[in-house]
Amino acid sequence: MSPLPVRIANYNGCVRIAFFTTRMLLGFGVDLTVHEIACRLVEQYGHEVDVWTPTSDGTYTGQPYRIREIVVQGARVNRVLALLEMNARSALSGLQSRLAAAGERYDVVVPCTHPYYGAGRILGAPEVFFNFGNIPTAGFSVKGKLNRAWLDFSESLLHKPRAARIVSISRFLHDQQPEDIRRKGCVVHLGGDHYSRGVQLDAREKFRHAQGIGERDIVLGYCGRLHRNHPPYKGTREVLAVGRRIAELHPSV
Repeated sequence: MSPLPVRIANYNGCVRIAFFTTRMLLGFGVDLTVHEIACRLVEQYGHEVDVWTPTSDGTYTGQPYRIREIVVQGARVNRVLALLEMNARSALSGLQSRLAAAGERYDVVVPCTHPYYGAGRILGAPEVFFNFGNIPTAGFSVKGKLNRAWLDFSESLLHKPRAARIVSISRFLHDQQPEDIRRKGCVVHLGGDHYSRGVQLDAREKFRHAQGIGERDIVLGYCGRLHRNHPPYKGTREVLAVGRRIAELHPSV
């Protein structure tokens, strides 16, 4: 993907970019992805980047980009996604008023998660929509299924058609979209090199030695979640079953 796959008026080499995401906390993949992309936009391309979020635990402070707080009413307790999106629009409108009063504006807006889709229209800037996909709802409550149905509806009909570009995190997700959406989309596979910067070259060997993993052994890693009181929605059961089967067939794994 090119650094900024949208047309920007009066482009002079330095662009002001705003990311919007629900949190910047330790241990979450989307948060780490936002962090990495924001860092590289600043360090490698010289852009100015702000990451707006209502929730941060200090994990990503002191970075080349700025973490800024946006206050969305009910962001931590509201589980009705349509109402949360309305509250987010109100917060974004307030932010736009403050930016305008200060004579500030963004050149590109990147809403990474619900409820910030549509932020670009409110802030008056081209919007890059990050398509992480939506989860299956088997085993969810009626409320959970209604929330996910709203996400599917709002993303497909209200937000993606109005975005300047759509970035999908897999070819599968990209291909599931209508043709008119695919034409203004691209694929970016996330996470492959998050830890390549500043890591000792022998870190892999040290890890294998500490875990008692032989040189000819094969390691498969799974990064996911285990919720005690939540319907399984990231294939954890299937992954565990596959792992047991692989162990039976290939003891070196």
